[in-house]
Amino acid sequence: MPEKRCDPRDLISPPWRTCPACGKDKFGVSIISGSRLMRRCRDCWHQQDYRLPELRKKIIYLDQFVISNLMKLENPATKGHATVAADPFWRELHDLLFQLRHLQMICCPDSGSHEEESRTSPFNAELKKTYEALSGGITFEAFDSIKSKQIGELALAWAEHREPAFDFDPRSILSSDPNEWNERFYIVFGDNPFVSAARLRQVRTELHTNMARLFRDVWGKEKHSFEYWYELERRGFQRHLLKATVRHKQERAEAVLSYKPGEEPPLEGLDKILPSFPEGVIASIEQSRSSRRMGE
Repeated sequence: MPEKRCDPRDLISPPWRTCPACGKDKFGVSIISGSRLMRRCRDCWHQQDYRLPELRKKIIYLDQFVISNLMKLENPATKGHATVAADPFWRELHDLLFQLRHLQMICCPDSGSHEEESRTSPFNAELKKTYEALSGGITFEAFDSIKSKQIGELALAWAEHREPAFDFDPRSILSSDPNEWNERFYIVFGDNPFVSAARLRQVRTELHTNMARLFRDVWGKEKHSFEYWYELERRGFQRHLLKATVRHKQERAEAVLSYKPGEEPPLEGLDKILPSFPEGVIASIEQSRSSRRMGE
């Protein structure tokens, strides 16, 4: 395998200025991080920090439909490329989004939903490249986690007889501050080993089957008011959460006991060891109740 070497000077780029230490016009941009710019001389290695203006970016969430069409636009081998390329809207949107991102005016975070919806596609790599290029490595917290926190606040507000107070600061649910300057480099990794394409297809098939059965056997035959269906769904969701929490705790205990001391569990079995969404919801509610008792 041929040897590869990286010279740190290659990471220093224009625009060049006169170095205050050696006087040569090799004082370039080395690092942009947060609201800090560091210049460094390629010749004498002198460095100096500069404060960058504060930013207030607009946060735009692009759903999978947009990501898919932007990907098709840049990949002629994909099905649907000709249709997307023939519509000037997608080229205009593509160029505008990337222009605004490079101008530090917008942030388009990616999410676990992007990853899951892309994983089952034969063009998963191309989709991943598209949403990561727009997000710059900034990712939403898991949607189930955000939902659990909101349900916990609703439970606490109900217990305290007040209106819920939600924190809409985007920094609380993103992997980093969206108002920081885009860094010159960001590192991405391969596919998440905990996300299985086969498992995703199985879940989608089961979901489709159950929804089709509900439309055919229940909603298509029984005529009730919205309030009736709402109350039915609400009570059914409560029972589902409680039953699922009990079942997941039992499965976790059985999974842990099945492994020998010192043995690493397989990746495909970790979903039975990690806490599930129903457990997170119940934990949020219990934490809210505990916080109220401590405050009394």
